[in-house]
Amino acid sequence: MTAGDDREVRTRTLLAWRRTALTAAGTAVLFSSHAITSGWQPAATAPAAASGMLIALAVIGLRRARLLRRGMRTDPHPAVAATTVVISATCAVGLMIGLQLPTP
Repeated sequence: MTAGDDREVRTRTLLAWRRTALTAAGTAVLFSSHAITSGWQPAATAPAAASGMLIALAVIGLRRARLLRRGMRTDPHPAVAATTVVISATCAVGLMIGLQLPTP
C-alpha cells in the first residue's frame, strides 16, 4: 500500500464518519420533533433520549473525522462500538414509536 493509497483510504473513512454524523444529527431532529409534537408525555421520553444519544453520536463522528483529517491514527474500536450501541438503541426506539402509533 502506497502513501497515496493510505491517504485515499483515510479520506473515504473521514467522509463516512461525516455522513454518519450528519445522518445522526438529522435523525435527532426527527426524534426531537416527535417528542415535542407528542406534548412531552411520558411516551416522549424514549424519543428524547434517542435524540440525545444521536447528538452524542454526531459529536463522536465529527471528532473521529477531525482526527482522520489531521492524519492521526487512533484506535477506532471505541467509536465503532459507540456507533453500534447508539444505532441499535435508536432502532429500538423507532420500533417502539411505530408500535404505539395508531394505524390508519
